[in-house]
Amino acid sequence: MIHEDITLGPVRLIRGDCTLIAPTLKGVDAVITDPPFSERTHSGHDAIKGDGRDGVSRSGLGYKPWGRADVSKVCDSLPTKGWCCFITDHSLAVVWEEELRRVGRYVFCPVPIVCRGRSVRLTGDGPSSWTDWMVVSRTKLESKWGTLPGVYDGARGTIEHMGGKPINAMCNIVNDYTRQGDTVLDICMGSGTTLIAAIRTGRRAIGIEIDERHFRTAVERVKRELAQPMLPAIAPQKAEQQDLIA
Repeated sequence: MIHEDITLGPVRLIRGDCTLIAPTLKGVDAVITDPPFSERTHSGHDAIKGDGRDGVSRSGLGYKPWGRADVSKVCDSLPTKGWCCFITDHSLAVVWEEELRRVGRYVFCPVPIVCRGRSVRLTGDGPSSWTDWMVVSRTKLESKWGTLPGVYDGARGTIEHMGGKPINAMCNIVNDYTRQGDTVLDICMGSGTTLIAAIRTGRRAIGIEIDERHFRTAVERVKRELAQPMLPAIAPQKAEQQDLIA
């Protein structure tokens, strides 16, 4: 089940199947993760050749897309009653919403993460391909957190691999849905950006990744981050948009 298990300071990195490992974890305060997108999005990325303008190879994502069966397994294995944030595409967002409700969680309206400017394409059959969506849920018994941002800017910052997210966006998300000292779980950690965001915002983190190449990248990134001089934790951004009301 677990192929590797490495602890580096406040971060634990595990290589293996998240649906088998996540239910065994204790002390998780929130899940913040960027799992594989739908078949449609993966097919679009795989069709692009050469390098993109951001310098990231677009020859393919390198991992299989997810469907309802994958989403269902994750929702059945959530190890926390706290906030769960799943970054996805517009095709799979409705599946996440349905499956999270099936397991008894309250689901909010998806939050856009605008990755290339702030415009949204209104023609065609869906939103701009540069806009990702974060499906946010929690148990109905939790207390309200008040006002949180209704949109995140993912346009600035570098990414480590195709499908990754800029560190500034992930720092804002981690700040908004957890408190300092909390343990954040990323079930599909990829190159470890959520783990880096947790370190920079004063949280602990657990990352799970099944792909050995991405796992190695995450381990090295965490090592480099922990070797840097410790800076004051990044403060939360000011909420500007909508209330998340239970």
